[in-house]
Amino acid sequence: EDCLYNFTFPQYTYYDHDLEKEMIQLQANVVPITTLHELMSKIANVHWDERTLSSMANCSVLSGIVDEMRPHVNWLNRELLADDGMVDAFRLLHPTAKGRYTCWDQRTNGRFENMGARIDYTIVDKAIVQYITPDGSNTNNNAAKNDQGPRL
Repeated sequence: EDCLYNFTFPQYTYYDHDLEKEMIQLQANVVPITTLHELMSKIANVHWDERTLSSMANCSVLSGIVDEMRPHVNWLNRELLADDGMVDAFRLLHPTAKGRYTCWDQRTNGRFENMGARIDYTIVDKAIVQYITPDGSNTNNNAAKNDQGPRL
């Protein structure tokens, strides 16, 4: 059957002042999973559940494309966490947690479908990991009893 519609998605770039070069924000004809989901449901009446969308988003075939498009994720995962010896405190306490987001796309009602992103990370040095506890109790026996500082 002939194709009834043809969509072309342009490439978007931005200038990174730290790296002093033009970076690709969105490659031409590469569509975010949320946009693909919306198009497929409206045009072809195809609906994917959250598990299928998550599987598509985590597909290893797509990971190279996604990594190129998200330099901030590369910076966090590779440079800060791996190279600098830092730890994501939430992932330390909840290593298997799925769908724990703090920001959702309001335009697509992402909160209702729990399609979002984590934007509030608590990054700590590996040297203090031993002091992080799930209940927020202070594991340092030398600490003052009336310490009212923030807990992770």
